[in-house]
Amino acid sequence: MSEIRFKGKIIYLPDAGKFWIPTAKVELISEERKYFCEMLVDSGADITLIRKSLGKFLGFSFDGKRIQEIRGIGAGTIPYVIEKIEIKIGEYKFETRIGISMVENIPLILGRLDVFNNFDIEFKQKTGITIFRKA
Repeated sequence: MSEIRFKGKIIYLPDAGKFWIPTAKVELISEERKYFCEMLVDSGADITLIRKSLGKFLGFSFDGKRIQEIRGIGAGTIPYVIEKIEIKIGEYKFETRIGISMVENIPLILGRLDVFNNFDIEFKQKTGITIFRKA
């Protein structure tokens, strides 16, 4: 498999200036629907995380599901449920467990669980490029 390259997004923070954040274009594939999106590639995130509204769009129901909590960089926690879904990155498709957040105000995050086992991922800070190579 050849490498898959993604150009990150440039963001600006008043106190920090301009810098890039690593992103990847992925396809989320459920039994009911497909969704193309750009996700933050986060080597510090334990799991891939999407918003509740996107989970509903993909056909997931949350009634009777065990709600867990995950802690991010901030002081608060995010309630979520775990589901299985297929993710396609480039031409490579695989099944993964994702967290569906019960709140909306979160970015779409591509985390380590099941994803980083499938790829060797290289972050090229100077050029703002993230490279995925099949592991």
